[in-house]
Amino acid sequence: MDIVLCYKINSKDGKLVQLSKEELDPYVADLKLLNNKLESHQVSFKPILLNPEHSNSNLSTLPISLYSANKCSRCCPERDNIEIPSSWIIYSRIFCRGDLEHGGRFNARIQSFPRKWRRNIWIDGQPTVELDIKGCQPRMLYHLQGKDYRDDPYLIEENYTDEQRDCAKTAMQYLLNEPVEQRAKWGARALTKQTDETGEVFFTDYYLPEKLIAKHQPIAHQFYGDVGVKLQIIESDIAYMVKTDLLSLGYGIVGIHDSFIVPESAQDMLYQSVMDRYFERVGFYPVIKQEY
Repeated sequence: MDIVLCYKINSKDGKLVQLSKEELDPYVADLKLLNNKLESHQVSFKPILLNPEHSNSNLSTLPISLYSANKCSRCCPERDNIEIPSSWIIYSRIFCRGDLEHGGRFNARIQSFPRKWRRNIWIDGQPTVELDIKGCQPRMLYHLQGKDYRDDPYLIEENYTDEQRDCAKTAMQYLLNEPVEQRAKWGARALTKQTDETGEVFFTDYYLPEKLIAKHQPIAHQFYGDVGVKLQIIESDIAYMVKTDLLSLGYGIVGIHDSFIVPESAQDMLYQSVMDRYFERVGFYPVIKQEY
């Protein structure tokens, strides 16, 4: 596949910015090389027997062949894997703020798969594992300040449920990326907004942003700004190097920002690559979790 439009550079107001050919050429060449290597690997999806907790998933984001396969798997769970179209595993890269120093995340259509379905992705005929850099952006802020933070940055209280932790994770993104303090706090607070059976609105954790700020005092002075998209350029550069490491060893890989899916046989190589590439950029080692 010939990759023509590889990059988008958006200004702060969301408008597309056109940079010079000389500025873009090195980035475009790297991305074309990455995508050409990815095309030599087969990524497929193992049809699953959808259970009730998945029944409301957004199946419209999947290719029709995968959607049909999932319906058929209700009565035929051992159906052969369905190959994912190559257009779904080809990456583009999106920068923001009108330059090549902000954002830069790699994006592909396969990233729209519901999280619980990732374990059903196969690469080159093998089942896969997923390794995730836990708490990547807030932990990276600590590391860039010379502090080796090892705790879960989103676990504000020990008895937090997975849902509460996910809420804190999203709230942190408001604090890292919204430049106006009051809007950042309100966005984070609104995540806990609920409505009871009488229609009365209440908040399950009204002081969530304040709790995050208190927990992360050493980095809180960097909240309410562009620090999130500044961290994304480091995160995405690490992701690029990890992908190229695994591809150079002959393994296919699917990257979802700071999470990586590889064949089971490549798990050790992936772990070492993530550790090494993160350390090269940040000076500390990340916390890595195996998702499945």
